[in-house]
Amino acid sequence: MTQLLQNSGLNERQKEYTDIIYQSGSSLLIIINDILDFSKIEAGQLSLDKLPFDLEKECHEICQSLSLQADDKGLELLLDYDSNSPTTVIGDALRIRQLLVNLIGNAIKFTKRGSISVKVNSEQDQNGLNIFSLAVIDTGIGIPKHIQPHLFSSFTQADSSTTRKYGGTGLGLAICKKLCELMGGNISLKSVEGEGSNFTVSLPLGIHSTQPLNKKLDLKGKKVLLVDDNPLNLNILYRMLQPLEMNISSCSDPINALDKLKKSVSTEPFQLVISDYRMSAMDGAELTSKIRRIDTYNDIPILILSSSCQLEDSQKLQQAGANKILSKPITCNILFSALDSLCRNKKQDPILLSVTHTNTKIERLSGHILLAEDVLTNQLVATAMLEQLGLTVDIANNGLEALDKWRTGHYQLILMDCQMPILDGYQATARILAEDPNNSVPIIALTANALPADRERCFSVGMDDFLSKPFEQQALANMLDYWLSRTKPEPHYLEPTLNTQEPTMGNNTITDNSDNLVELSTFEMLKKAMGNNFNMLIDAFITSLDEQLINLPKSIQDNDLKTYVREVHSMKSASANFGFNEFSALNRKLELNGSKEGQFATEAELADLAEQVTKIKQWLKENAYAA
Repeated sequence: MTQLLQNSGLNERQKEYTDIIYQSGSSLLIIINDILDFSKIEAGQLSLDKLPFDLEKECHEICQSLSLQADDKGLELLLDYDSNSPTTVIGDALRIRQLLVNLIGNAIKFTKRGSISVKVNSEQDQNGLNIFSLAVIDTGIGIPKHIQPHLFSSFTQADSSTTRKYGGTGLGLAICKKLCELMGGNISLKSVEGEGSNFTVSLPLGIHSTQPLNKKLDLKGKKVLLVDDNPLNLNILYRMLQPLEMNISSCSDPINALDKLKKSVSTEPFQLVISDYRMSAMDGAELTSKIRRIDTYNDIPILILSSSCQLEDSQKLQQAGANKILSKPITCNILFSALDSLCRNKKQDPILLSVTHTNTKIERLSGHILLAEDVLTNQLVATAMLEQLGLTVDIANNGLEALDKWRTGHYQLILMDCQMPILDGYQATARILAEDPNNSVPIIALTANALPADRERCFSVGMDDFLSKPFEQQALANMLDYWLSRTKPEPHYLEPTLNTQEPTMGNNTITDNSDNLVELSTFEMLKKAMGNNFNMLIDAFITSLDEQLINLPKSIQDNDLKTYVREVHSMKSASANFGFNEFSALNRKLELNGSKEGQFATEAELADLAEQVTKIKQWLKENAYAA
């Protein structure tokens, strides 16, 4: 309610008061969530999942979501994920996110200047277990030596003034310690007062698959200049590029970098420049402008890495002549994809990748879109978003229908769900491309499966891009704007923003007793996007819940695994649209057990589903219908 009030045209004094109310409410929520989590752990009621997930992607998304807080304090938030460490692991992604959010949040809170780095690597112990080390290192105030042994105890902070100055309960680190122990690991601390702290989490995680990085890039031997006045960031970037076998030179001073570029003109010119944006001697925009004035380098590909989340900074860099802008922190795959398209098409328009803007204006688009999607609630959500963007939408309920509509219609773009009856999205795409070898209509995959293997499968059948469900309207708009304004450009593989994040300890949730039922921010975002169609969407969702309770036992009785998996997959994405994350996670677990192990739901799991359906329907009845 305070957020609604803040956007209602208040005067300065009223806005100041509502800001105080909002911050106080947020602090209270943190305290309540901490106490609930701690109580659940103490009572032995906290259960852990063991499911495959992309650890590097999770770390990247957490850093992205917290980068705005860091940027507001003028701090750099860096991710240093060892390229030799596996990325797809087996464990509890939600609890690992909770650990990192807590530790990175503390680092931002207690650091006034400098940087925060998240360093991840792994090694095998004597028993052959893969032990992952996740270290959060800051340049903050540090912790006095006599306090350190007690820091992981309940309700403990560095001193009595810390709570008053920085807020918090003193439970965060105690919860982290308990979570680590529950997962079979531990947490340790190294800190020097006045110099900073290093919190390191060590966890045994299973390896789901070893997927090599996309190193099939024609960059071997290319001469690249790295420019960054932060030695730590320069070192991370250097190590990320090493697998590509490029000819790498680095420079910590942009003025010296200019001299190096000028001297190389008469010998062996550089072929690529990668620079930081915020540097003390000269920022990345000024450096880019000066590079462009050197005749030999007026069209050299220039990639800028920026920790700034301000749109005006991005515009400034584009005007200076930067070819691409990536927001820090980045992963190897994001960097490699950007370099690949940049070096193959260096005169392309500037593209801003992986930058999250919380209040970015959604521009109106135009075009005729084919949406291939078999779940009614997903159809309604996507159609509302697309029509708000100014697009005309036709719907296909399965892959075969999509193929028929494509043959008879004139579409600028196809949004293709991957798992549909009769023909799935992969099969429909293959048939379209068999009839249209020129691939004249961009096909964007929509799927609730977001592991690297799922992306690779989409690209291997010829799809042009990938958007994981549930997605935000801004992410959809960015991707459509990119593809609709170009004729078959190079894929840019936009990373998901908040759409694939699991709920974290700090999320604003409606609760029933102590069970997290709905993530309110996701629910309200959907309500706003649907407008007058929201009540119709709720009716369709409730109908689909009732149908699932009938269809699942029937598919189990008929031993129809294919229908069973499709049913839980559809409900997984439909419920995630609303923010019913626990229900979505249960369907995800059932889907994985069905598709990978050939297992149907047990009676206990079906009872759990039915119980959650009852709670969801009751909550929707009491809270959801718009007046």
